[in-house]
Amino acid sequence: MKKKHVILIIGLLLVAFGSNAQKPRYIKSDKYEGVIFAKYCWPTSKIAKNPYIPTEIEIAIMEKKISESISTLLSDFTKKQSEVFRGPCNIVKNLPKYKRQYYGYRDKGERIIFVHFYLIVSKKWKERMYPTEMGGCNEFELKYSINKGKLYDFSTDLSPE
Repeated sequence: MKKKHVILIIGLLLVAFGSNAQKPRYIKSDKYEGVIFAKYCWPTSKIAKNPYIPTEIEIAIMEKKISESISTLLSDFTKKQSEVFRGPCNIVKNLPKYKRQYYGYRDKGERIIFVHFYLIVSKKWKERMYPTEMGGCNEFELKYSINKGKLYDFSTDLSPE
């Protein structure tokens, strides 16, 4: 009889922890604020097929790289997009003000964090993917390879805000 109770309790705990693991996880430091999303909220099919939930330590390491590299990422991007760039982008100055949504996935054995940054968000930004049509530098995105420790695919809308 005790064995059945133990198995029942373990089963209930596994269900409780499993369902809780799927909820977005809010994180905040003095330099960034964001949400790590789990399986139910992937923005692309590649991510949906190979999900990976990044740890808070991986996010902290990535955020440090972002703060050290954002000027270069923006500068390189604007040089490549010079024909559409029409105004100043205050991403570097406003970096701590941007809210983040983190999505993890695996690609050919590599662990990737895909990050969306939003200067203006709705009240529900912590609960689900936040689609926007703000334009300008109110939002941007980038990817980070955990395995290589490298930021890449920086993108933003450089049209006037």
